[in-house]
Amino acid sequence: MPRDRGRQGTRQGDETTGVKGVIEMAYDLTHADGTCVLVGVPHEKVSISTLPIHFNKVLTGSHGGDARPHVDIPRIIRDGVRAGAALLRRHHHA
Repeated sequence: MPRDRGRQGTRQGDETTGVKGVIEMAYDLTHADGTCVLVGVPHEKVSISTLPIHFNKVLTGSHGGDARPHVDIPRIIRDGVRAGAALLRRHHHA
């Protein structure tokens, strides 16, 4: 979850479980000027301090439902293979 975690928190935290305690922890571990993105959807109320939001901390949710796994996953794999092959060609010619 945390990326680039410094002494004062991560610049961006992505929470994907939807578990109340993990959402609260992700928000708490996000830097005062960072962004916490909620991907997982909780089934119970979550308690967070809203004061940091008034001072640049961002709490947002992702929008889902637009994925087409049978189309998107093969495309992502194909693009990744192409990118990897291009990287290997550059490395081989360097």
